[in-house]
Amino acid sequence: MVSFAHLYSGRIAAHGGDWGALIAHTLASRYPSECVAVHITFIIFPPPTSWNFPLVHLKFLMSMVFGAERTYGHEEAKRLERLQTIMKTEMGYFHVQTTKPQSLAYGLNDSPIGLLGMKLWGITWVSYVENAKYNRVF
Repeated sequence: MVSFAHLYSGRIAAHGGDWGALIAHTLASRYPSECVAVHITFIIFPPPTSWNFPLVHLKFLMSMVFGAERTYGHEEAKRLERLQTIMKTEMGYFHVQTTKPQSLAYGLNDSPIGLLGMKLWGITWVSYVENAKYNRVF
C-alpha cells in the first residue's frame, strides 16, 4: 500500500510498506524534485552478485559439495536449516498471493472465521517459536 501527501508547493511525500515500499522508493528515485520525503516500512536491498561478492558465492558452492555444517559451521548450519524449514512450511500465503490472490480475497471477505484464522496465522508466523502451544493446537 502506498500513501501520498500532496504538499502546497506541488510536491509530494510518500509512504509505503510491502509492495508500496518499492513503489515509494521508485517514485522518489524518478522524481526527486517533486518527492521531498519518503517513509518505508519494508527495507529493499538487492541480492549480492557473483561479480561483487565472489567469496560468498564460492562458499555457497562449497556448501553444496561439502555440506553446510562443514562450510559454515554448526551454528550457521542450524540457522540455515531453520530458514529452509520455514521456507518449506510457512510460505503458503506467499504462493496463494502470487497465484490466486482474488480467491483469498473472496474467502476473507465472506467469512469472519476465515479472517480470524488468517490473522491468527499472521500472529503465529511473526512470533514463530518452535513447539509453541498455539502452533500445536492449530
